[in-house]
Amino acid sequence: MINENYKLMLDDSSPGFYLISPLSLKNELRVLKKIQELCQKELSKYRTSLAEDEEIIKNDNLKLITLTNNLRNCIIMRMSEKKILTFYLKFAKYCEDLFDKTEKVKKFLNYFRKSSNRC
Repeated sequence: MINENYKLMLDDSSPGFYLISPLSLKNELRVLKKIQELCQKELSKYRTSLAEDEEIIKNDNLKLITLTNNLRNCIIMRMSEKKILTFYLKFAKYCEDLFDKTEKVKKFLNYFRKSSNRC
């Protein structure tokens, strides 16, 4: 049975979709590390950076260079791929930092509770 809070997040048009709880913080952190690793690996395969691609498109717009429609579309698609990979890379890092801070807060609160019980 799915928790009532989760039902609010589900779309009725996706039958069979259900949410599962995280296995552990350690497992979630390993997944986030793997996402970062895969995104970095894929980004490193490109010969140009996102900034360089943007410069190429800018120069084409200014008519400083002339790209064929096909080449221009390929560069725009490549830029989109890089933006998606960069988003997931930053998102995974953000979540990792958030989990780390959450864990530190939990440890602090546990320490504080134990210390206050001694008084």
